[in-house]
Amino acid sequence: MIIAALSLAFCAAGALVLGLGAIVTVEPPRDHPHGAGLL
Repeated sequence: MIIAALSLAFCAAGALVLGLGAIVTVEPPRDHPHGAGLL
């Protein structure tokens, strides 16, 4: 059960990082042109 919870949390964290990365890539900050570099 603990392993399943950790795996679910890791999956959610990965999805959150990918979502933020997509937002940053679409709208990169002006002071940091390489949006994907933030990941």
